[in-house]
Amino acid sequence: MHWFWENRLILENQCFAIASKEMNRRELQDYLANFLESNDDPYVYDIYFTSIDNIMAAGTDYDNLVDDPDIDYRQSQWYTATINTDDVIYSTAYIDPDTGRLVITLSKRVMRDGHMIGVLALDVFVDSLVELFTDDSTLENSYVFIVDSDMGVIIHPDKDSFYYDDTPRRLDSAGLSDYPKIVEAIKENKQGVIISDYDGVKRTIYFQGIDESGWYVINAIDNSLITAGTVNLRNKFLVMAVLVIFFSIFIDLFIRLRQYRRSRRAFDKVTDMAYMDSLTMLYNRRAYEEDVLLIKAGKEKEDLILVSLDINGLKECNDKLGHAAGDELLRGAAQCMKIAFDKNSKIYRTGGDEFSVIIHESVEEAHIMLSRFDAEVASWQGNMVKKLAVSYGFVASVEYPELSFDEISALADELMYANKAEYYRINGIDRRRRKT
Repeated sequence: MHWFWENRLILENQCFAIASKEMNRRELQDYLANFLESNDDPYVYDIYFTSIDNIMAAGTDYDNLVDDPDIDYRQSQWYTATINTDDVIYSTAYIDPDTGRLVITLSKRVMRDGHMIGVLALDVFVDSLVELFTDDSTLENSYVFIVDSDMGVIIHPDKDSFYYDDTPRRLDSAGLSDYPKIVEAIKENKQGVIISDYDGVKRTIYFQGIDESGWYVINAIDNSLITAGTVNLRNKFLVMAVLVIFFSIFIDLFIRLRQYRRSRRAFDKVTDMAYMDSLTMLYNRRAYEEDVLLIKAGKEKEDLILVSLDINGLKECNDKLGHAAGDELLRGAAQCMKIAFDKNSKIYRTGGDEFSVIIHESVEEAHIMLSRFDAEVASWQGNMVKKLAVSYGFVASVEYPELSFDEISALADELMYANKAEYYRINGIDRRRRKT
């Protein structure tokens, strides 16, 4: 089914991404949060990862995630069910207490170099699935419902019988005498079982498994429709069977092609992530060094402007307010740079508080960008930190044609440090002082 494939592919692609790149907890949390922010599927609710060491990283509200030594996430069913299989595990549906919507959890273990490193889980709203099977296209006085791998009812018109404390009941424990027949029929793969249904109508049961989820779509057809037109209905089923076979082949090819494309996109995204700083989502030191090699080899534009930047007071901020505040400063500086250097520019975080920008524009345009950057920095205000200060130096290669790139870089750094020294002098800060 399209719905199951869509969400399964999302989970598998993210497992691939996490397995392909080593990330610390903060980097992983940023990655998952960025995934949720950029994901355009409205039914994806949350994504979270637990390592084999019980370290949790989550996409939603991750800044407020607190380690609780009394909670072992590895004992959760979504974790334990994946340990000995490479399959995607589908949970029983439940009502999410925060949203009041029906949710299922898909989970899969993440392997790296042949060893399990943890389990990734995806929470998905089931609303779209409900809408798919509650339209008006079913036969008269008949309906379709879905059960999960534990025979818990996901969708059924008799909600009063099949839900208790926001949890779906099993087919054979809803107090309806004929429903255990459906469970037995599924176990024995026996189609056409007749039951006396919840509303007193006799219905014939047909079922179909859904991919590898262990779930079943069950058709409950009014028995009077069958007895009133056996031959016609049988012919309809024969035609339908041929169409289903043809459609299944087409869908299988389509899904495999889409899976390849998505896997390719996931691989490209992971490759991109190898060149990105996960905190600021700027290019990282590795990207900078490779781009510099291209410049030195003459494979990039020769005329450029190099800006060397450094955040003032980041260490003091970390020491006084904590690393969360320091991270806020870094993200704030990065955001100011993205706004200011928006044309023919590439921005890198090259160190803890160090950044570089390579601009392929005129000197006049670079001055406009730097003025815009100054304005963005001056107006920035965070939640934990009230102001931001950044020192920088810049050098245009057209003004120093005799200098190599390394010499241009050294000069930009020298100008940046002179700017920083002036900032500390004006603000009366003695950087040589040390705590005793």
